[in-house]
Amino acid sequence: MLFKKYFQSPLEQGFMLHNTYVIKRLVGEGAYGFSYLAEHINNGHEVLIKQQRLSKGKKGKRSFLLEAEILQKLNNHPNVPSFYELFETDNMIYLVMEFIKGKTFEEVIFDDLIVFNEEKSFKQINDILNVLQLIHEKNIVHRDLRIPNILLDGDRITIIDFGLAANLEIPENEKFFVSKRKKLFRERSFQSDFYGLGHFLLFLLYSGYVPSSSAKEKSWNEELSLMPEAQKIIGKMLQLEPPYRNCKELKDDIEMYLNSIEVNK
Repeated sequence: MLFKKYFQSPLEQGFMLHNTYVIKRLVGEGAYGFSYLAEHINNGHEVLIKQQRLSKGKKGKRSFLLEAEILQKLNNHPNVPSFYELFETDNMIYLVMEFIKGKTFEEVIFDDLIVFNEEKSFKQINDILNVLQLIHEKNIVHRDLRIPNILLDGDRITIIDFGLAANLEIPENEKFFVSKRKKLFRERSFQSDFYGLGHFLLFLLYSGYVPSSSAKEKSWNEELSLMPEAQKIIGKMLQLEPPYRNCKELKDDIEMYLNSIEVNK
């Protein structure tokens, strides 16, 4: 049992799970478990199944249960994967949800060679905020708004992977000692999502950056030629200045900034 617990292998292609799902392929592997693309044997629908790592024990099980609760709370949100079911087999929790088709913005930039200029970057962030605002209205904080967790399919934005999300209506007693940057990312507050989006925004802006020959290391506001309004917005998102309190404040500043660009064209 100890070997199985600490040297757990992913399920193989073709494996029948819960007499309902056939595993098609492994799509991801993280600290808390494995993710698979699977097919429902009755209707042929593709689903995403997350499998708990046995080595994470009760903490891993609790994490899966919390993620399931959060997905159920957001189940009518059109830009979040739909929750299907949660079950336990051989002391392992499995979480079944909608499989989202789409590309990460890393794929959009490096595979499709799309460049996000200043205006396009802020418009994209505004679109993401439209999704995030509905999540925050449910008192849910994602806490992991990184490049792999925001997908684009045509014009549709989907936020995925709520494994680190927090429900602000439920108190949390666990304390963790982490770096300052990680703390800003993982805080149980709306500001942690704005911090994550601030770094995501910088990733978009750097898609059009041409490095200089200078060996001197520079900060983002030295390397990127941004308007003062844009720098101020990013500074507040990264909590270098008093941060935004909610999505509306951030959206208002971005929309005012985008309107000023239109006027000056």
